[in-house]
Amino acid sequence: MALSFACKPLDLQQVVRCGLGLSASEMRVLEASVKAGEFSAASLAGRLGIDRTTVQKAVGKLLAKGLLKRSQKNREKGGYEFHYSSPPPAELRGRVRAIASEWFAKFGSQLESWP
Repeated sequence: MALSFACKPLDLQQVVRCGLGLSASEMRVLEASVKAGEFSAASLAGRLGIDRTTVQKAVGKLLAKGLLKRSQKNREKGGYEFHYSSPPPAELRGRVRAIASEWFAKFGSQLESWP
């Protein structure tokens, strides 16, 4: 879905990526995590057909941005595995709306002093 802003059409995914400060791979992992529910980096990598380390890097950045949660699952024969989950889609949409509203308010106040 493209949004038109005067001279440049903006794709919704671009707006979300920009608002949340995500790279293309982080966006791909975030979208897949919403659909996956709880997942491990290895399982999501298999589902997306990309390298596990690529998923792990994206997951680390998404965790730092508060866009994923991590839990530890202990294995029966010892060791553990981290599992991740995203917030509900409504919460993510709300976060993007808040960012867009803040941007629009700043834009509006700057527009008042133009020209």
